[in-house]
Amino acid sequence: TCSVGLPLIILQLDPFYCYIWVCLSAIDSSLSHSGLSIPYIIDNYHDIHHKYFLCNYGISYFFDYLYGT
Repeated sequence: TCSVGLPLIILQLDPFYCYIWVCLSAIDSSLSHSGLSIPYIIDNYHDIHHKYFLCNYGISYFFDYLYGT
C-alpha cells in the first residue's frame, strides 16, 4: 500500500532498510488487527474502526474531527 511503499520511493532507502521498514509495517499491521490488548504495547483502538466503520480514521482523531465521524 501507499503507506508502506511511498516512503521507500520518496526516501530512496537502501534495500536493507527497505526490508526492515516492510517487516516493521507488517508486524504493526498484524498487531493492530489481532484483537489483542496489551497495555502500552497493543491497544484495541483500531478494532473500533472495524466494528463501527464510521469512526477511527486516524491515530490522532484528526480525520474523525474533519469528517464529523
